[in-house]
Amino acid sequence: MSELISVLGMGITMSEDGVPFPTVVLDVESRPDVRDLARVHMLDGIGDIETFLEPNEDGVVLRVRLSSPVMAEFAVQLLLPDHAPVLIDAAAAGHLLLATTTPSDSGDNPPWLAIDLDGVRLREVAQLPDSND
Repeated sequence: MSELISVLGMGITMSEDGVPFPTVVLDVESRPDVRDLARVHMLDGIGDIETFLEPNEDGVVLRVRLSSPVMAEFAVQLLLPDHAPVLIDAAAAGHLLLATTTPSDSGDNPPWLAIDLDGVRLREVAQLPDSND
C-alpha cells in the first residue's frame, strides 16, 4: 500500500434533513484513484467497504478497502489530539464522511465517500472518551 493520506481539514457536514455527519477532507492530490471514489459513490452507490483501525505513533490509521463497485484501497492518517473532536463524534455516530475536496472548492456539499466505523474500536484504538463524558 502506498503512503498514508493526510487530512486537510475536518468538521461536520449537515445532511438535507439536518443530521450532522463527522467529516474529514482528504489530501488526494497525489491519489487520483481515491479522489474519483466520491464520484463513483454518487453514481453507483456505496458498494462493499471494509474499514480497519490501528494505532500508530501519530494517532490512528484508518484503512479503507472497497471491493465493489470498484476495487480500491487506501489509508488515512488521523492525528491525535488534533482530530480527536471529530473522531469522538464519528465514534458516537458509527460513521465518517471522507470528503475529497474542500467545501469552498465545490460549494457547501463537497463530494464524499461515506464509511461505517466500529465506534467502540475507534474509541479503544484512539483512546478517546465516550461522547457522553
